[in-house]
Amino acid sequence: MTFRMSALPRGLQAREVRRLASYLTRKLRLSGEISIAFVPPRRMQQLNYAYRGKRTATDVLSFSFRNADSRLLPRHFQNKNERGEILFCARELYLRARKNSMTMPRYFYLLLIHSVLHLQGFDHETNRDAVRMEKKEAVFLAGFAPLLPEAAALKLERKAVRLKQQTRKKSLTSGRGVTGFAVAHR
Repeated sequence: MTFRMSALPRGLQAREVRRLASYLTRKLRLSGEISIAFVPPRRMQQLNYAYRGKRTATDVLSFSFRNADSRLLPRHFQNKNERGEILFCARELYLRARKNSMTMPRYFYLLLIHSVLHLQGFDHETNRDAVRMEKKEAVFLAGFAPLLPEAAALKLERKAVRLKQQTRKKSLTSGRGVTGFAVAHR
C-alpha cells in the first residue's frame, strides 16, 4: 500500500503520518494506493455541496475508487492501482479538534483511521455499523499510540479510551453514531 500526500499543514509531522499509514497498511492488509491531500476551505465547501448537498466546509471527505467506473474518474486516477482519495481541510481540522478537546494531530490521526476504514467498506449508517466502526477506530488509535514518542503515546492511549467511551454513549443515544464525518463514494 502506498500513501501519497500533499504538503502537510502546520502541526503535522510527515514521519508520524507515514508511521500511521504503515501501521494501517499492516493491520488492514491494504494494497493499492491512497492519496491524501489538503484543500482550502472554499474548495472543501464546494466538494461537500457537490457530493453531500451540504453548504459548509467539512474536515474530511473520502472517495473510494474500489468499485468505481474508471471512465468516470479523473485522468490522473485512471489505470492506476488507486484505492481512493482522502481530502482534508486544515482549517476545519483545527476548529473541530479544539471543539473536541483534542490536538490537531490526534484529531487528524483519528480522521485518517476513520477515512481508511470507509475506503475498506465500513460505514456508520446504522447504530450497529457505527458501534462496529467506532470500536475499530479506538483499537487502531490505541494500537498506533506506542509508535509515537513516549510522552505523546500515553496521552493518545488515554484519549483513545475516553473517545471509545464517549462515542459508544453518543451512538447509543443519537442512533447515528459519530457525527461530523463525511464520506462520498463515486
